[in-house]
Amino acid sequence: MNNDTSKHERFSNFCSLLETLQKKTGRSTKIFQKDIIQRYFNKWRLYGGSLFPVIRLLLPHIDKKRLNYRIKEKTLSKIYVNVLCLPPESPDGRTLINWRIPGKAKMKTVGDFASVLYGVLLKRSTFSGKSTMTIADINDKLDLLNQAESFEQQKDCIRIFYASLTPLEQKWIVRIILKDLKIGLTENSILNIYHPDALNMFNVCSDLYEVVENLNDTSKRIEIEGLSVFHPFQPMLCERIPINSCLKILNTNIFYIENKLDGERIQLHMKNGEFQYWSRKATQYTKAYGSNKNEGTLTPYIYDVFNPSIYECILDGEMLVYDPNIDDFLPFGSLKTAILDQSEEKMKRRPCFVIFDVLYVNGKCLINQPMVNRIKLLPEIMKEKYGYIMFHKREKGNTTNDIIKALEKIIELHGEGLVIKDPNSNYELGTRSKKWIKIKPEYVNSLCDELDVLIVGGYYGNGYRRGKISHFLCAVLKDKIENENKDKNNDDDDEIPHFVSFCKFGSGYSLNELENLSKEKNGNWKPLDPKNIPSWLSLEKKDIPDVYIQPDQSQIVQLKATEIVPSVAYSAGVTLRFPRFEKIREDKTYKDCLTLKELLQLQNLSSGRLQTKSLDNTTNESFSLEGMSKKKRRITAKSEITILNSFVGADTSNIDKKDSLFENIEFCVMPGINNEKQTSLTKQKLEILIVEHGGKIIQNPHAMTTKYVIADKITLKVKNIINTKLHDVIKSQWILDCIKNSILLEISNRYAIFLSKKTINNLKKNMDVYGDIYTEEYTPEVFENFMKEMDNNETFKKILNKYTSQCNFRSKELLNIISSIEERYIFSIYGLFRNIYGYFPYKEYSSNEQNVKYGLLSKLKNAENTFIFYGGNKLTNLTIECTHVFIDPDLNSYTPEIQKTTNKYIKKPRFVNIKWIFDSIKQCFLLSESDYLPLHSISANP
Repeated sequence: MNNDTSKHERFSNFCSLLETLQKKTGRSTKIFQKDIIQRYFNKWRLYGGSLFPVIRLLLPHIDKKRLNYRIKEKTLSKIYVNVLCLPPESPDGRTLINWRIPGKAKMKTVGDFASVLYGVLLKRSTFSGKSTMTIADINDKLDLLNQAESFEQQKDCIRIFYASLTPLEQKWIVRIILKDLKIGLTENSILNIYHPDALNMFNVCSDLYEVVENLNDTSKRIEIEGLSVFHPFQPMLCERIPINSCLKILNTNIFYIENKLDGERIQLHMKNGEFQYWSRKATQYTKAYGSNKNEGTLTPYIYDVFNPSIYECILDGEMLVYDPNIDDFLPFGSLKTAILDQSEEKMKRRPCFVIFDVLYVNGKCLINQPMVNRIKLLPEIMKEKYGYIMFHKREKGNTTNDIIKALEKIIELHGEGLVIKDPNSNYELGTRSKKWIKIKPEYVNSLCDELDVLIVGGYYGNGYRRGKISHFLCAVLKDKIENENKDKNNDDDDEIPHFVSFCKFGSGYSLNELENLSKEKNGNWKPLDPKNIPSWLSLEKKDIPDVYIQPDQSQIVQLKATEIVPSVAYSAGVTLRFPRFEKIREDKTYKDCLTLKELLQLQNLSSGRLQTKSLDNTTNESFSLEGMSKKKRRITAKSEITILNSFVGADTSNIDKKDSLFENIEFCVMPGINNEKQTSLTKQKLEILIVEHGGKIIQNPHAMTTKYVIADKITLKVKNIINTKLHDVIKSQWILDCIKNSILLEISNRYAIFLSKKTINNLKKNMDVYGDIYTEEYTPEVFENFMKEMDNNETFKKILNKYTSQCNFRSKELLNIISSIEERYIFSIYGLFRNIYGYFPYKEYSSNEQNVKYGLLSKLKNAENTFIFYGGNKLTNLTIECTHVFIDPDLNSYTPEIQKTTNKYIKKPRFVNIKWIFDSIKQCFLLSESDYLPLHSISANP
């Protein structure tokens, strides 16, 4: 190109364009805006040069060459206060720092930082006329700002803008930095103006630079060839549709039903052993997951699962967190921690990629093929590796009732929701298609639990909400008994009880409701000084509201949400995920607020999920989407809300007691009783049996009083109970056998799902290592059950299947089998180090004459002999299978050759003090190596 317009076009002209776009209002606004941009593009093309320099300023939020500047309004306010040499407590200093708060900034600009800054600069800037900086100059300076790593470097870049640009131009440069121009045009509109094929190409490659450079001539149309490896695309998304409209919208006889996964949408690109991972918005995560078999938290474990004939492919799926300790996936919030965990702990939480579509294989794009054909290719492309990379499971359905049953099941399992897919659908790039429909329990009326909480604080909004309180901080009442104990000497009945911050909401209300929430109590809102928090309120410092309100002057609001999740941002220790406003509870006062104790009980009931109600009695009206028609919902009589039958406890108030077999024993019977011998046995029937024989029933296990939890299958809630290690979890058959024999039987392996440490220690006195009870009569039935338990033991089966099908029984595999059997069936201290491959660096230490001369190697030799005696595997040479290098810190330091060698290994061995060997033997289990790092020159755990 002969001319580069960006080096001549002034930034001031571009700002004039943006001002015109922003000020235009009325019904014909979009047409007017598009016409202005079209003429600007045409003029640029006339002078020559790529339009990318200016389009990246028009669309800063999709410019992947400048991902982010690590700067938000808070940092910018501090920078400008510094650049302008303003005291923070000066009027203009407070205006910038408190840019969202009315009274500190003019009402016309409050909530819009760029406009607030413009107002301050108008009074202080000495710059006159228009600036001479060009579009190219601006991009160069923005590149410098993007590379800035410290506050000082960021300040230096902003100082250049302050010295070189007018206040108006700085307003727009700040909006570009914040990646929000506020001109009312999306990337779809601007890309379509640029070129008719631009949007389609962007959906395929997600690269603004590539789109602009390849489509500079609007007279030339191109055929978008499809996907290509290592070019992220805009994925197909799901549409929200009411359940009773799904069949009509899909218009198909058969559909797929998938569980909606609670992770991050990821596309995996693979070519010749090289991997790349991209998010839904084309953010690259390759560095975290690994670009090849030697790096990352996932790729080293999945690089070999692909069919050798497959040299390139693109897979669409969800990145989840798998926890091998409970054999289940964890909520989305655990993903970041799992990505950052670089340890070699075998049982650590780890990323797991679950694939639900394949879009490209060996040079062939599959997006125009039906889904049913695409997913059939998956087993031919690769094999699953449990806990690392797996195929998403799906069922077929053909009626609305199939969807309802699946939703009932997902509610019982506390799942995320459902996705309904048309098997004949093509893959529609960058669209929210009605061929894929998402249904969450919270979308369906009358399925979610409502929470009545108190508004205690407010946050000023921006955009069209500026100058108004648009987000509200809510709190729950601290346990009333605690307050009485704490203030027992206070006789003032009107004393305000204590509240703890719990959540923040900013959606679900109409504009009228927002007015009522933010203005009705207007005279009672007070600015909140972070250094002077009201005594009745517990807050965390990370999220202090702009204003607060006294409980007796505030109001109770009803909220709905997806689930209750742990959080350090709120004093309650938990918060709501995706909270939404439902209504103001005019009939309640602050004394009727949900308590912290009630909140935690609700969390425990359903593992945090807030959908426990049944679809059994809901009407078609109830299948309408949440929030889509509040007016209609309010005037329509609600159907009766019922709890799922499997969750309902039995009414035992009129049960006659037959005997005292279970006297003084508290039981908690889990939903989903599934007794093999008595298939008609339900939770309710079992609870009645327990009460008839003197037992006590509780619906949620209590840490101090509940002795046994009865369950026949391991659900998410049962896993959570097991993780507490407080209760014995046993099968329903134990109850039946105790009643049949009229005695409390010992809890042998055939009854146990999980036993506490205390119970295990008691049982060791009465049974052998295989669970055979000494005092139990050995009948043919007992023997059959015992052998059946051995044959059906899942851990034992996994071990046998794994090694009989995969290994060649080399010594290492044989030792692993022995170790696995010992761990499950026969704990032996003499196999403590069975899986440890240790290297004792005699050669390295011997190179130091003092070590040899004074016989200092004897302690190291003693440690080696002890290590071997307790099952350890001694390596004579340092090899890749080494797991531990044992160091004697009392010896003189040795050469760093070991570190140089081990740095080449994919899995680096741990360097530990030999004291770890002796202390682990004393404690009868392997202690944490991090407590035994050697202190001299070598790096302990590279």
